[in-house]
Amino acid sequence: MSVYLFSVVNGLRAPAVMVLDSNVNLGEDATIKCAYEIFDARSRDTVSWFNCTSAGTILNVLFNTYIDISPKGRYSIDISQDNVAILTISNTLLSDSGYYKCTVVDSSFYSNSDFASLTVQYLDEIMIDVSSYTDERNVIITCSVNGYPIPQMELYKDDTIIMTETTKLIYMIDIITESDGGSYKCNASNIVDVKTSEIVLDYYAPVITFVRDVIVGPGEDIVAAPKVSANPNDITYKWVTNPPGINDTDNDTATFTFRVAEVVGTNYTITVTVTNSIGSATNSVKITVQNPCVDDPCGYNNICEVIERGYSCIPFDYSDALNCPRKFNEDTAIKN
Repeated sequence: MSVYLFSVVNGLRAPAVMVLDSNVNLGEDATIKCAYEIFDARSRDTVSWFNCTSAGTILNVLFNTYIDISPKGRYSIDISQDNVAILTISNTLLSDSGYYKCTVVDSSFYSNSDFASLTVQYLDEIMIDVSSYTDERNVIITCSVNGYPIPQMELYKDDTIIMTETTKLIYMIDIITESDGGSYKCNASNIVDVKTSEIVLDYYAPVITFVRDVIVGPGEDIVAAPKVSANPNDITYKWVTNPPGINDTDNDTATFTFRVAEVVGTNYTITVTVTNSIGSATNSVKITVQNPCVDDPCGYNNICEVIERGYSCIPFDYSDALNCPRKFNEDTAIKN
């Protein structure tokens, strides 16, 4: 309570009593102060301390100075100061949180009481847990802690804060990739302490990259070789071709090798599904057969000539080019 409580009995005032709420950190010593005032030239007779309910109903007796003031386990009382009775609870436990009542009796046996709360503040060790669901390729990071006052929680990834919450924090990564890897740290704090727990997330479902769609010449051998990153690296490959029925001619499951048709305009789609214990990914590459000289791959000063399974660049002979007009005119003159 925050004011003295007193009553009047037969025209005389009973002792005024005031007990203030108190906070203490878990494991420290708690002191609960009972201040009182005795009126009409009377003196203090006894002081008693009790555990009580939130309504002030007495549960059990801790001290009665008329009987004994010696310490009792973790409890002790100090009445050496005038008008003050201090209850001390050493090495507080969470179970010490509750209500405590002080009753003062004067020399005329008038009495009065007041009660207040003791709050034991604490912060437990923070727990961080990672749960993965392979079918969905998602990961849930859960941080939880018990404490009072209610702690503030923060989740960091590589020292950058990504989420805040109180008591329990849940962070979901829908589809985990390599970029989600790193150090995840949970901080929990209140006025008692700061606690930290950290994990390293270094696994992810496969990521597949084909460099680009491919243009090849008639009859050319082609190797589909995707770039795959995954952790763990317990990966398997499944290849599907369109049109179907194309055989892989190499022994490496990470690549697919075959010879394309001789017909310009033939298209192929090669699809691969890569799976590890975290999840899977699928990607495709389109392969088109065309005249390899269409895009002038030999550049200036060269002639592109189609050969078996590719092309050849032949240096241009300028002497022939200079003679071409003359020969053309001569031929024309003969015909005329």
